[in-house]
Amino acid sequence: FTWPETAGTGINAFNFCKYLYQKSIPFTLLTFNRNLIYKKKEVIDNIKITRIPYFNKSLIHRLISLPLVILYYLKFILGSKCIIIYGGKIIGFEFIILLSKIFNKKVIFQSQLMGVDDIGTLVISRSGVIRSFYKSLFRNINIYFSINNEFSNTYKKIYKDDLKILQIPQGVDTNKFKSVTG
Repeated sequence: FTWPETAGTGINAFNFCKYLYQKSIPFTLLTFNRNLIYKKKEVIDNIKITRIPYFNKSLIHRLISLPLVILYYLKFILGSKCIIIYGGKIIGFEFIILLSKIFNKKVIFQSQLMGVDDIGTLVISRSGVIRSFYKSLFRNINIYFSINNEFSNTYKKIYKDDLKILQIPQGVDTNKFKSVTG
């Protein structure tokens, strides 16, 4: 979830889009619109945001929303060259990876929180056939965007290579956060 919500992952995605905008690289910031509380499309700081309708009031609502979410994913995957997935807590991220590979699109995956959506948690913590599925699924990504050594080392432990790892520290917005020592 991104602006006006302030979830860290959504803000990271928004800030990355600001960078892409400054470099004149086309993009779509795709996010969710829980229970239609926001506009379907909006521009904030020159960033075009498209929100997928998603209803989360009950399990039935979430299940009914899933086909609509997948249709939005398909539409944007078909119109894109590269898909960047910010975190494994995104609804149906597995479909994004699978559809992207079916349609020969590049996939970049960035874990956000160790113990929540890092490759180790998403793969190793599962058992049997499910573990094999997730291990195979993440083998299909083009780049694993790692924000620190722990994420990178976990990826290397599972896949025995580091050719797909791009490790760049996650930045801090110094306009909002100041050092406690300075």
